[in-house]
Amino acid sequence: NNMIRLASEEAYCPMVVLDTKNIGIGSGMSVIAAARWVAEGKSFDEVIDLTKKAIENTKIYFVLSTLEYLQKGGRIGKVTALLGSTFDLKPIITCNDEGIYTTVTKARGRKQSLRKTVDLAKAWGNQAKIHVAVAHGSALDEANEIIEGFKASELDVQEVYLGPVSPALGVHTGPGLIGVCVQRIVE
Repeated sequence: NNMIRLASEEAYCPMVVLDTKNIGIGSGMSVIAAARWVAEGKSFDEVIDLTKKAIENTKIYFVLSTLEYLQKGGRIGKVTALLGSTFDLKPIITCNDEGIYTTVTKARGRKQSLRKTVDLAKAWGNQAKIHVAVAHGSALDEANEIIEGFKASELDVQEVYLGPVSPALGVHTGPGLIGVCVQRIVE
C-alpha cells in the first residue's frame, strides 16, 4: 500500500488497490471488466464499485495433470504427491472468499477431473449472463474442447477468452494445467 501511495502522489491521480482474491485469469477477468467500464466512461468511483462486485462474481477452478511440480516447488509433501500419483487422484482447486487456494473435490483420472472442473464452473455461472476464460499449460486441445462445450451449452455465455497460463504459475503446476474461470456479468 505504501508503494501505491507513493505512486499516486507522483502521478497526481487517485489509485485504489483491490485484492481480486483470485489467481491468473481469475484476476485478469476482473481487470478486463474494469477496463471495459473505463472505456464506457464510468466514473472512478463507479469503476471501483463495479470491480468489487465483479471480484465477488468471479470464480476459477483448476486441475493439474500431475502433482509432481507442486511437490518439487514445496507446495505439497512427497507423501501427498506419491498418493496422488499412485491412485491417479487429481485435486480440483479454487480460491476461497479470502483468496486462499482450497481443494473443492478430487477426481480419478484426467477425463473425470476435467469434467468435474467444467461442471463446477458451469454451476457457478448458471442462471446468469457470463464470461468464460480457459487458461492452459500446454493443453490447448483440451482447452479448446472446454470452450466449445461452454459455447454449445445452454448457459448465457457472452464472451470467451483462451490463453496460456503465465510462466509464474506454470513453473509450479507443470504442463497440463487447465483453469476454467466464470464471471457472472455485473452491470
